[in-house]
Amino acid sequence: MSADPRTWPLWSRCLITGLMWAGFMYFFVTDGPRTVTQAGIHVVGGLLCGLLLWPLMRAGHRRVFGDLTDAEQETVVRAVARAEPPADPRLREVAIRLARRWRRRRAGTVTHLLLFGAFTVLAVHLAIAVAWWAWFGVAVFPVAGWLSARYEQRLRTSAERFLSAAVR
Repeated sequence: MSADPRTWPLWSRCLITGLMWAGFMYFFVTDGPRTVTQAGIHVVGGLLCGLLLWPLMRAGHRRVFGDLTDAEQETVVRAVARAEPPADPRLREVAIRLARRWRRRRAGTVTHLLLFGAFTVLAVHLAIAVAWWAWFGVAVFPVAGWLSARYEQRLRTSAERFLSAAVR
């Protein structure tokens, strides 16, 4: 398995997303003393969330990658990220489709900064009015917003470089 999470199998990414949701719910939403039973319930709920998310994400994934194997998908993602069009025409076509999708992603830098800015303002309110641990959100949301906007920008830049190399 590659170190790049974009190349991991879709089912594993869905389960990881579900488990992250479960961790968030357990640590930040559960009131009162936390028990092993609650942790187990959250883990099962997170796994179910991930399993329910899988068919939804798979439909979008299939629209881009079609019936490529995991190794071929990894090759396509690497090709677009490195702006090196694959020699195989079938992989090249999928890589162009992926690059176009990365290029037209809706969330721009301003959108990310506004969204995470709103989360930061909400975290400040929660930290003052509700719980001290919300200061964690005040520290994390601006960094997460910047990293998210930077990631989107890098995807668009990679897609543009790839498309300019592939169209030649």
